[in-house]
Amino acid sequence: MEDALQRYNPQQLLDSAEEERFNKYRTEGKRNEFLFGRMFMKKLLGEILALPAAEVSLGINEHRRPYQPGEQLQFNLSHSIGGFALIVSSQLPVGVDIEYRKRNISLEDANHVFMPAEKISMAEKEDEAAKNE
Repeated sequence: MEDALQRYNPQQLLDSAEEERFNKYRTEGKRNEFLFGRMFMKKLLGEILALPAAEVSLGINEHRRPYQPGEQLQFNLSHSIGGFALIVSSQLPVGVDIEYRKRNISLEDANHVFMPAEKISMAEKEDEAAKNE
């Protein structure tokens, strides 16, 4: 990770709003997560859009999700404690979220996060696991 940070100065890849957000993180770990997430996202989007990563411009919508102004491309990035997830679609709205799991989460705890179909699937799997015990 340090090699990449030495090769990429945040000012090379981040616009002024991103640099301001980068500088708000208090710990080096959080700054690195943000920077690597942006590097990863801009590199991949640049390949899709045939642009250098430094020329990929991102906006932030009202839900605090990144978007590519003027493009139909849908994407979302999540990062947590060194892990990254990026999902990209040319047609459908997409979303992804990863979290560091500090404890086991029950289905009741997760009800506010998952879509109805996901809740049903999780409940079915929980029932199936209970039958197999």
